[in-house]
Amino acid sequence: ASAAEIVPVPPSDMAAANDVEMPDDAPADSTPETDADAPARSITGTDEPMHTLTDDGSTVHTYSKNGFTASFDTATGVLTITGSGILTKEFIQSIRNTSALGSVFGGSDQPNVKKIVIDGEISEIGEHAFEYFGGSTDGETTVEVKGKVTKVNNYAFAWTAHFDHVFFDSSEETEIGNHVFWQATAIRTVTFKKNVKKIGTDVFERCYVQDIYFESPSLESCGTMINNASSTPDVHLPCEHFKVGDTVVTSENNSTLFGHSTLVIPDDTWGWVTDTAPTCENAGLKHMECSGCHLKKDYAPIDPPGHA
Repeated sequence: ASAAEIVPVPPSDMAAANDVEMPDDAPADSTPETDADAPARSITGTDEPMHTLTDDGSTVHTYSKNGFTASFDTATGVLTITGSGILTKEFIQSIRNTSALGSVFGGSDQPNVKKIVIDGEISEIGEHAFEYFGGSTDGETTVEVKGKVTKVNNYAFAWTAHFDHVFFDSSEETEIGNHVFWQATAIRTVTFKKNVKKIGTDVFERCYVQDIYFESPSLESCGTMINNASSTPDVHLPCEHFKVGDTVVTSENNSTLFGHSTLVIPDDTWGWVTDTAPTCENAGLKHMECSGCHLKKDYAPIDPPGHA
């Protein structure tokens, strides 16, 4: 055929060329659907992900195995992992594999992954789950631990090279294990939201973490989480009343409780809160309350304004 000619490809040859088996009941003139024509779906237990075209023209790549699903949007760089039970190293390693999602991640260090969201019914992040996982080469891959995670096991994010900011924001009470960020060289900021209740020992060992934020006013227990860190991070507390167990954390004991660190506490967290608004003739009631832990004090009347 010359360059100007278009030669139709018989359906049987098309199937062979695409290594697609034609269904037995397919019409003789049918051709297998392409990725663009196919409905959104996942393949379970296979080596290749599905590629689903979204409305904005980007491609969402989905891979499912052993009850977990990973969906990666090449337009946003967001990798969302859902499922039920303990998220294992086996599954994370399978999506790093170039025969699964690895090719769209951009190579062995996954430089196209800008954000990872762990959601759904996942109850735990297993030991060593994200070990050696890469991420954005600019060192700014964000991780959000959401859903119903109750435990982040030992070494869960160890040896990760590009995770910069990690949020622990589960809807359930959460326990953080030991050595979770062992030698996670890019980690700079970690935020523990209100449901984090227990934190283990040496969580940031050999890390260069710079800022650790707590949103809850207390922890049930905490090991020396910053022990053997490669930096002296700022630990941001919501207020001066923050406790570990029954002990109020102060600049005198924070190194014993957390490890070598610098406390950052807001200067003034007290403000007036109205309990009962006054009426024209009747007084109201107000009190001072800490915005960090909601401790209350100094109840006082609010004078009635009188008739206008």
